Amino acid sequence: MKDKLFLGIGKYMIAVPNPLIPILSLIGKKIAKTMEKRLHNAMSKEHHAVHDFVVKELPLIRAPISSEFISGKLYLPIDRVKKILRKLERMILLDMNEQGEVTWAYPVTAVKTPHQAILSSGGQTYIP
Repeated sequence: MKDKLFLGIGKYMIAVPNPLIPILSLIGKKIAKTMEKRLHNAMSKEHHAVHDFVVKELPLIRAPISSEFISGKLYLPIDRVKKILRKLERMILLDMNEQGEVTWAYPVTAVKTPHQAILSSGGQTYIP
């Protein structure tokens, strides 16, 4: 199975013939670029700032992050931060616990998982 590409269709996994792999790779890159552009356009500078901040801080703090902490560090009104966090959660870019604290933000989490990553900064984080 080494060096094989499988395409998941429904509950089936289909082996992709080697000559088709470069074509599927190009299609995948185009889809990823389109999705990235749509995501970027759907988020304001404040949305990006909040998401980027949480992604940077989760591996350092290694605990859920409160909206008050985010508000204080980014100098944004707490109501605005809470609204942004709810939108990012609907976009499935982060998740919050019952207390409204951010527990994970794509691609890192404060929740212990079997998947751990060591960052170039030396920090460690879990991956959802």
